[in-house]
Amino acid sequence: MKKLLSTGLSLALALTLAACGTTTKPTADAGAASSENVENTTTENVVEDDKMDETSANESSADAAETKATEGETSNIKFLSIVDISKKALDLAGNEGIVTKIDLDKERNTYVYEVEVEAPGVEHEIKFNAENGEIVKHEKDKSDDYNEIKAKTAGIMSIEEAIEKIKANSDFTNPFVHSIELDEDDNLVKYEAEVRSDSKEYDIDIDAKSGEVYKLEVDDDKFFDFDFDFD
Repeated sequence: MKKLLSTGLSLALALTLAACGTTTKPTADAGAASSENVENTTTENVVEDDKMDETSANESSADAAETKATEGETSNIKFLSIVDISKKALDLAGNEGIVTKIDLDKERNTYVYEVEVEAPGVEHEIKFNAENGEIVKHEKDKSDDYNEIKAKTAGIMSIEEAIEKIKANSDFTNPFVHSIELDEDDNLVKYEAEVRSDSKEYDIDIDAKSGEVYKLEVDDDKFFDFDFDFD
């Protein structure tokens, strides 16, 4: 009986030890596998994060390049002055002509000066390339306004004199006059001009004879997006 118990106990102990041995080995293997999976997952995540960072960096570089290109679109452009364009217009229309309007504008990625000249029996509408002065367009229309305009503008200062008067205004710093037009208001002949100074847009009206300033105000409704230099 004791032998059987002893044998039984021995067998039970052996089975218990065998069971414990069997359980320990898979646990170690499972732990190793789990560690390997964690390591692989971590590596994959790091690689994925690196790819995402690289993609994000590339997108940021592309955005920066696009912004830089947009901002620098006109930074190296040099425009002719309104005085230069006025002389070219009169050479084309005839020295008897009267320049009534010059305006800098942008058409199809090309900067142009739009000019109106009143001459005997004809009105000229001319567009010049703002960079090199080449004629982009020249139209002529019959007109009977020359004599009337000539009488009303007798004794006024030239566009060149008006530009110098405007630029001398103490409110401006390195001003660029990009638009000027002859107009009449209550029998007062005046030059109406648009000026860019210190990244602001100004409207200024001066007496075409005396040069006296009748209006000077910042125009908040306009956004002049030309970034330029001029001759």
